[in-house]
Amino acid sequence: MSGPLHGDALLRVLTEVALGFQREQTPQGVITCAGEALRAHQLSLAILQRDGDVTRIRYANVAPELRLDTPAFEGRAVPVSQLTRVAAAGRGAVLIGDVRQATEKFFEKHRAGQLDEVPRLLDAASFQKVSMMVLVIDGQLWGGFTLGGVALEESDLPAITLFGLQLNAALQAAELNERLEQRRREQEAVNAIATMRLDAGGGTNTRVLLEAVAKATSSDSSALFIYDGATDEYVMFDEPWGAPESMSKLFRRVKPGAFPVALNTMHVSELQTGRERVEGEGFRWFANVPLELEGRRNAWLVMARRSNAGYSPTELATAATLGVQVNTLIERSRLYNQLSGRVRQLSLLFDLARAGTSAREVGPLVDRLLALLVENLPCDAASIVYVSGNELVLGGWTPRAGVGLPPTLSMPSIKLDEDSITARALRELKGQRVSLAESTGRTRKEMQAFNASHLMAAPLLVGQRKFGALMVGRLADVPFSDDELKLMDSCAAQVSVLVEHVKLFDDLRSSYSSLEKAQAEVVRHERLAALGELAAVMAHEVRNPLGVIFNSLTSLKKRAGNDGEAALLLGIVGEEADRLNRIVGDLLDFARPYEAERAPIELEPIVASAVEAASASSSAQVKVVTEFEGVLPRFVVDGHLVRQALVNLVVNAIQAMPKGGTCTVRVSAQQKNGVAQARIEVCDEGVGISPATEKHIFQPFFTTKATGTGLGLAVVKRIVDAHHGEISVRSAMGGGTTFTITLPSS
Repeated sequence: MSGPLHGDALLRVLTEVALGFQREQTPQGVITCAGEALRAHQLSLAILQRDGDVTRIRYANVAPELRLDTPAFEGRAVPVSQLTRVAAAGRGAVLIGDVRQATEKFFEKHRAGQLDEVPRLLDAASFQKVSMMVLVIDGQLWGGFTLGGVALEESDLPAITLFGLQLNAALQAAELNERLEQRRREQEAVNAIATMRLDAGGGTNTRVLLEAVAKATSSDSSALFIYDGATDEYVMFDEPWGAPESMSKLFRRVKPGAFPVALNTMHVSELQTGRERVEGEGFRWFANVPLELEGRRNAWLVMARRSNAGYSPTELATAATLGVQVNTLIERSRLYNQLSGRVRQLSLLFDLARAGTSAREVGPLVDRLLALLVENLPCDAASIVYVSGNELVLGGWTPRAGVGLPPTLSMPSIKLDEDSITARALRELKGQRVSLAESTGRTRKEMQAFNASHLMAAPLLVGQRKFGALMVGRLADVPFSDDELKLMDSCAAQVSVLVEHVKLFDDLRSSYSSLEKAQAEVVRHERLAALGELAAVMAHEVRNPLGVIFNSLTSLKKRAGNDGEAALLLGIVGEEADRLNRIVGDLLDFARPYEAERAPIELEPIVASAVEAASASSSAQVKVVTEFEGVLPRFVVDGHLVRQALVNLVVNAIQAMPKGGTCTVRVSAQQKNGVAQARIEVCDEGVGISPATEKHIFQPFFTTKATGTGLGLAVVKRIVDAHHGEISVRSAMGGGTTFTITLPSS
């Protein structure tokens, strides 16, 4: 349109613009639609809105090329006096004073070097003549607007007043619609918050909460800060919603005085910290909701938007309502987390106690207890150390799966007087905690072994007796809390009782086992003594008739002469009498008490003599081989008894190979618990011994041979026992048998 607008032309334009903005549903939509339409007709529009005791420019349709580097108009506070005078006059639109003079004052303050540009800028912005009218919504002074043009006159004021009334009505309808929509969003957010719970470390629920708050208040970002009384700071809880990482780092910790202590809306120009960074991210307005609990600081909820429109009273009311809900949520979550922590602690102590009731060995019990600590404390690794003299030695180690710690740990022993967290816990009889930054000396080495940022240790006590310590580590730089330290002390007390209980059970079981062995040994000795006594009586009673039989046979052989049949029968009687005599000899050998008469001897000749005697008593085609490991020392043993035991073993080996084979006698020296021992192995290539038979081979009178007495191995066992040695057998069916004797040389 050419030429300045006034009169009927101005009325038509204003009517057309009013028809356009009446279709908008939001106040900002109404304002923007009006401003852009008027700008097309070279008319300026500025919307002013009351903000408490000041009036701020909410919108100005100044073209971008005319703004240059002047600070943003929107959000700037302007004097309220002119608006108040217009409202007091109550006449609708009025022409206001010298615009050029006011503009020159603005440039003198903000752009003194471009003061000469004022006339040109006023012409370009259609600010030569400016009218003003107040806007009243719900009976309250909402703000006002200015409409500027090249040639506005007094006669144009009725048309501008009509336009203002239409703008007022549209804004009121849009405000009502926005309030209804605001209430709907507010209710949705309240309902969502009511079902939430904040975890101690933040997470998904925190992001959902902040998103709900932002959407309910038409914000682009929101953040929650929790007050830390120890540092007198507000600490950002988790991460903000809708803001870049640079913003979260800038405002991670905020002092209370940096922001208002009451519910308010604030323009970016009022920020005391990080204004340029915030402006660079496009944020213009903030809504601050301080949250208190019983008169003390509890939290702080902040919302931000990039729009040039500030937060309306309705939006601030919504922010306040949501703040109450968030405050309740924080307290509810704190109580829930506190109760959950107590339940977890009680569950851990219960699990520890339950693990102890079913445990019967210390090793598996300790592994289970450490696993429970890692799972529930929480920590990344747990270990137990035991007192051994004046040192602490590692007794168990359990890392958390997936954190990169080794499955086993090698840690040198710790002196009880060293600068170690575990030693200090035992000295002071209470739990200790330390961070990597604070650690020194041996404690730092312990932390390096754990690869931990934080360690905690507690003493293991039974009464006043110190027997060890528990230690747990955390890789993340998250210190152990006071509650966790108290729990550690409780766990250590529980573990002390459990480990001591199982140790006592172990000792009792060992005592019962030793007693059972001793009782079995007594019974066996009594049984052998009875058998020996019986054998001696039988041998005596049988040997006298045998003497008569042998004398009679000698006389009968002389009388029989060359009678073949009689000589044959007498020969048979003689052989059976010899066999009976050998049985009597075995019985006497078994019945004789074995007391080893020890003396330093060389085993080589003893072994050779035994092999020769055993080989002579058998006609089987068996090769007997002796092997001596290097130069053997002299052993303090009873040579006569050792020879007798070897004869019996070699005879058995030869008899186990009726079709021939090789019997190997191997002799070596070994050390056990600092005591020299003679080790003698007798190996055959026979059919072997079945597992069922193996259990009975050392019992007297047990034999699998048709002509055996079952006393050979029983005699060997008694000879070995007389030396306080050991005898064992290793056999496989079809794979031969090896008897191993170990005799201590003392």
